[in-house]
Amino acid sequence: LKEKMQWYRWILLVLTLLGVYGLSYSSEININNFLLGVLGAILCAFGWGIEAVILAKCMEDSDVNDEVALQIRQTTSAFIYGVVLLNVMDAWPFTVTLFHNSGLLVHTIALAGLCATVSYLFYYKAIAQIGASKAMALNVSYAAWAVVFTVLIFGDTSVLNMNTIICSVIVLVCSILVAAD
Repeated sequence: LKEKMQWYRWILLVLTLLGVYGLSYSSEININNFLLGVLGAILCAFGWGIEAVILAKCMEDSDVNDEVALQIRQTTSAFIYGVVLLNVMDAWPFTVTLFHNSGLLVHTIALAGLCATVSYLFYYKAIAQIGASKAMALNVSYAAWAVVFTVLIFGDTSVLNMNTIICSVIVLVCSILVAAD
């Protein structure tokens, strides 16, 4: 994509990733298969990176805007989940019970879907406007935003300790500085 990042942006990106690591680290987690976890993390990073690179390349064409790209991605995803995965896992009966047992659950799922769609739309807009690498730096800031929203929306201050405050500030500030011109 020929995106050039200055040396200081690389340092800010590494600090952002260390902040995300600090937010997700827990000494209480019992790791049974470290290599499988690392392999999963590498596959996820590769998949997200490839997605961003393909999107950035496709959105260079003026005929493909970010909303169209998101619609293609979400339609493909819904098809794979709905037609392939739910059938392979024989999960349709369970899925149907989700919608019959609780009206509140349906509303919660719909709200989560709306929030995810808005989040993806902003992410795709960022890829189109500032490039894949800078958008990816902003994308990982969700870990810090989760802390902010937990406190602001749910009033749950139990998540606040020195580690989460410092790491959240590092993630938010560094990710914005990586993406900003």
